Amino acid sequence: MLSISDNSRHGVEGATFLIVGVNHRTGPQLLRERLQGHAGDVLRLLGRCRESGIDQAMAVVTCDRCEVWCVAPDTATAQTKLTGLLAEAGGVTEAEIAPRLHALTDQDALRYAFAVAASLESQIVGEPQVLGQVKELQQLAQHAGMSGPELDRILEGAYQSAKRVRHETGIAGQSVSMAACAVSVLRRMHGDVSNLGGLLIGDGDMAELIFEQVSATGMKRWTMVHPQERRAKGWAERNHAHWGPLGEVPQ
Repeated sequence: MLSISDNSRHGVEGATFLIVGVNHRTGPQLLRERLQGHAGDVLRLLGRCRESGIDQAMAVVTCDRCEVWCVAPDTATAQTKLTGLLAEAGGVTEAEIAPRLHALTDQDALRYAFAVAASLESQIVGEPQVLGQVKELQQLAQHAGMSGPELDRILEGAYQSAKRVRHETGIAGQSVSMAACAVSVLRRMHGDVSNLGGLLIGDGDMAELIFEQVSATGMKRWTMVHPQERRAKGWAERNHAHWGPLGEVPQ
């Protein structure tokens, strides 16, 4: 059983592992989209964590979740701070986001982190991209100076567990992803997609994968909408597509 109770000389005294955030079970898609960001947004969130007195943290921001995984001596205080920081990052009020947040500590948090790394907590179980996403987000935390011995030990245990799951079970028996499922359904419903247009709501990792895989089938006309118009415009410019504000989705 992995434990973080044995403190290293450079660690956090009395450290407890804490996870606070929303995932595909607890938070609606649009709320998760507001909380998702690119590397700069993740680094800003980590910087705010440091300013709030949290020394070891990483932001796990994917299409399925927006969470902060951290090590803190006082979890109640840290949870309150993280609620405010996630609300700030998402452009919502604490009252709006607090009922949607889940908070896990100690062994519950460890089990959850291991399951996330192994892609057991994904909308599509066994999705192969998840482990790489977690590793990239750990690197961002290291770049921000927010890594530490306790958090690194937890993540190393999660990676080893994920490798065992993929090698000792049948979870990797076939290539699965939300994007692959979307392409399969699209082809079954429409056949030739070259005359169709696609509307992407949000620019998360899964949106990028769906865009790439559906574009490869022949769909060339795309429109992006996002709660943050600057991100919709930026995506559209990079991908030679149209963009619009979120309010235009019904139209």
